[in-house]
Amino acid sequence: MKVGDYMAKRISIIAKNCDSNIDKLFFSNFTLVSGKSNVMISAPHTYNHIRDGQTKVKDKLTLTLVKILSEYTNAHVIYTNGPIDYDPNYHKNNEYQLELINYIKENKIEYLIDLHGTSLVKDAEIEIGTNSLANINGDEILLQDITEIFIKNKFKKIRIDKRFKSSRNTICNIINNKT
Repeated sequence: MKVGDYMAKRISIIAKNCDSNIDKLFFSNFTLVSGKSNVMISAPHTYNHIRDGQTKVKDKLTLTLVKILSEYTNAHVIYTNGPIDYDPNYHKNNEYQLELINYIKENKIEYLIDLHGTSLVKDAEIEIGTNSLANINGDEILLQDITEIFIKNKFKKIRIDKRFKSSRNTICNIINNKT
């Protein structure tokens, strides 16, 4: 079987929500999958959620993407597993954020990637929100390394802290301040 055919088959299986990872922790509103690295990937908008009384539509394809990343990397992952009545990336001290804080501390996670999708950014393929470097503790070399990885993998339009800065009650800002 060709690699491309294999990947297409795996994507199809993952997209249908077929999971076999015994290291999964199911919570009422989210799933946490343990990994073996020091990286955690968060996908808080895999389903519709509520912000300020209004339904916000899910970030398309992020559920599939986070499951692929879980399977093909050693990263720990957390993602919503159904529609929820709050926004994990907006409302402070919600169950998603609190469990993420505990999990990161208990498992000595060093890096958090908070994964989102958007149709609002037309002039970029990737936007990296660092909160003016605050969420990466001022580490300009880390930001340069991350940017170079994207460039090496054929991403040409990369923005830093433009539309999505990752400040206030966002997962990255809260996690950086609490862990």
